[in-house]
Amino acid sequence: MGCMLQTLYEDGTLASEYEDSHLLFMYGAGPGSLHTTDKLIRTPEDMKGMRIRRPSAVAGDIIESAGASPVGLPANDMYTSLQRGVVEG
Repeated sequence: MGCMLQTLYEDGTLASEYEDSHLLFMYGAGPGSLHTTDKLIRTPEDMKGMRIRRPSAVAGDIIESAGASPVGLPANDMYTSLQRGVVEG
């Protein structure tokens, strides 16, 4: 991911995004994982109707587009929220 961002920056594709700033570095995270209580997710359709914790606004949009309900809660509440059925993933 980092190499891809660097290439897009160096070939000018992203240049206009950073015209008014001094870019120090770019970072890209690897793919995330979806952990659920009792349902295996193989396709986005498998998420329909589920309540899934959204770690960010972008992730919330993705979760919602898959048909699940994004739930905002802090990471430190995940364990008890999964136990109590507040979220399923």
